[in-house]
Amino acid sequence: MIRFTSIQTIPDFICKLRRLQEIDLIGNKINAIPECMGELINLTSLGLMKNQISTIPLSLFKASAIEYLSFGDNPVTDIPAEIKDLKHLARLNIQLTAIPPDKIEKIKQNLPKNCEVTIEEKQWGK
Repeated sequence: MIRFTSIQTIPDFICKLRRLQEIDLIGNKINAIPECMGELINLTSLGLMKNQISTIPLSLFKASAIEYLSFGDNPVTDIPAEIKDLKHLARLNIQLTAIPPDKIEKIKQNLPKNCEVTIEEKQWGK
């Protein structure tokens, strides 16, 4: 757990922790998710709320054990269709993002049937 420390990048060593199950990086200044995060096959929870992330790498969806994913309060504008590969996803937080309503509906269509989605609209930069 590295919360509210103002780090700007996810440390490289995290991708080497193959048994890592939870990552909580809430309230920092992270602006990118490393491609190697998809190699964390035991990762079940990824909390990235309140950062500066605007795009999500497709490789992240290779971490197929993810059950909880939070991009809330980031300037994210879309979630790739590859989110459908997260068969165990039970909760997705995309509240206070820059994702337009029409894209939110498309995202929901790609989620597992019982996945809970937290949504609240926000206009970034205003």
